Order: sequence, then structure tokens, then C-alpha cells
Amino acid sequence: MESEVKEFKNLGMTGGREDKSARPRMMMQMVNRVTHDFEEMIEGGGNHVDTKTLSGGAKINTIFHFRFPGYLNEGRLDEKELRKEIGFAIRNIHGVRSGLFTPDAAFEMTVKRQIETLAPPSMKCIQQVSTELHEVIMKCIDKIKNYPRLQAEIDNLVSGYLRECETSCRDQIQQLCEVELSYINTNHDDFIGFNSTAKDESVKDTPNAGGAESQVKSDCYYYSTL
Repeated sequence: MESEVKEFKNLGMTGGREDKSARPRMMMQMVNRVTHDFEEMIEGGGNHVDTKTLSGGAKINTIFHFRFPGYLNEGRLDEKELRKEIGFAIRNIHGVRSGLFTPDAAFEMTVKRQIETLAPPSMKCIQQVSTELHEVIMKCIDKIKNYPRLQAEIDNLVSGYLRECETSCRDQIQQLCEVELSYINTNHDDFIGFNSTAKDESVKDTPNAGGAESQVKSDCYYYSTL
């Protein structure tokens, strides 16, 4: 402590006289030190590597690549449950009528429910990353705890910026989900309705067209038994 105070005084003195221009220079050196430490903890490397727990960039990487996919899988329906939901939706849309064609609304309702389940895991991921970034900042500014006013000011500025970024990120995720919910493209290659239609059209031109008809009857029987 005494050596740091002596160093602080020496930085502000030139030839035994106080050099006021050295104060901003010294403050910039400490700010640059915090910045350098933050970059090292996020990007990796440095002279001091934690060998007991994950922290900084390594923990953020774990959140994105391991925890986040797990959160998404928690809300995902299995194929059997998904088929059952689609079957109930088809029958409820038809009501007392026996519809000949499968309504797109049944698939849209099911897809929208799945899209809505993406928002909570995304928000949880944002919260965890934001928390880890704040912990990294606190570790970095702890090295300048001998200058509490500078430490408090850096904490206030950086924490405020992190909150702004977190809010902006949450808004973008929410807007993205709303965009996806606004229109369900049932003509997309990956959509089951498009694939089934394309398959039926190709089967019509083949001699084994009866196989497609039997498949349609099988699907109708499956939904009628739900």
C-alpha cells in the first residue's frame, strides 16, 4: 500500500514539484490496464490463468454452446406429441365437417407454439452472459481498489453500458420472435406440408401411385383415431 502511494506521488512530481499534467496520464494508464485485463479475460490468454473454475470468455462460450442448446431442448416436443397436437388441431378446425384437405392453420398454430418457446431460453441466455460480463468487470476494477472514486466511476459507466446492451439485445430477440410469428411460410422446403405435396406430385407420375394413396389413407386413419 505504501509503495503504491509513493508511486502515485512520484507520478505527480517533476523535479520535486507537482506536475498536474501527470494526473490524467496516470489515470489513463489505470484505465488502459483495466481494459487490457478485460480483453484478456474475454479473449483468453494472459499470465494468470484460472485452473479451478471457468470464467470470462470460457464461461460465456459454455453458455452459448452447451447451456443454451439444452434450454432449447427442454421446450421441444417429441414427434409423437407433435403429431397428436396437429391431429387435434385439424379436427377442431374442421368441426362437424369431414374435411378433405389438411388446413394450413393447423400447422401454423403448432409452429407458432414452438416459436414462442424460443424466447424464454434466449432471455435466460442473455441474462447469464450479462451477469458473467459484470463479474469480469468487477474482477478487473478490483485491481484499482486503492482509487475508490475511479473504481466507482468505471463500474458505473461500464455497468450502465452493459445494461443498455442487454436491453437492446432483449428487444431484438423479442422482435425476431414477433417477425417469425407474423408469417409462417408453409411453402418452405423444410416445411412438412411442402415436402408432402412435392412427394405426392412426383408419385403421381410413377406406376406405383397406389402407394401414395394408401399412405394418405393411413394418415387419415391415424388422425381419426386420436
